[in-house]
Amino acid sequence: MATESVQMKVSGLMCSFCTMSVEKALKRYPAVKSVMVNLVHGIVLVEADTSKMSRAELADAVERSSATASRRPRFSSTRPMRSFSVSSSNAV
Repeated sequence: MATESVQMKVSGLMCSFCTMSVEKALKRYPAVKSVMVNLVHGIVLVEADTSKMSRAELADAVERSSATASRRPRFSSTRPMRSFSVSSSNAV
């Protein structure tokens, strides 16, 4: 089991319903262990088994929650953490 922390930068989320949509979209997958969405800072942090679900698939799940994901890594650290930029395609 290759559990990784994946961090995505999110822009365009307008309300708590938007954050719940992102959380719900990601939590549907058994490979996802936890999801935290910070509306104020625009960050999604996902703990997932990346041997079962790739980072691209995580970004696709965010897109299915009415957000658009850019898979360009922003930074990495000593922990296996990856970052993506995500922007909302549907304003509420």
